[in-house]
Amino acid sequence: MVRVYVTVKPSQSRILGYYAVNVASMNVNEMVNLPKGTPGYGEIPVLFLGQVAVDQKVQGTRVGSLLLPMKSVAMPFFRRFGWRY
Repeated sequence: MVRVYVTVKPSQSRILGYYAVNVASMNVNEMVNLPKGTPGYGEIPVLFLGQVAVDQKVQGTRVGSLLLPMKSVAMPFFRRFGWRY
């Protein structure tokens, strides 16, 4: 399943940016570093970031930061476990 999130300026229909994510599952045998609590076999759910785009006219205005606020929350979490991204 793919889900697309779009940012628009209030009261306008022009798209300023978007990102697409999809959910899947991954066999734990394919993973290099297993997160704490991951079972030693089978599949676990994963979330893939498919596309990120920002309109050229608004690049440099932090629209991308609005699209992906997870950067400030998720990335420190991943670093704590030694994951690279």
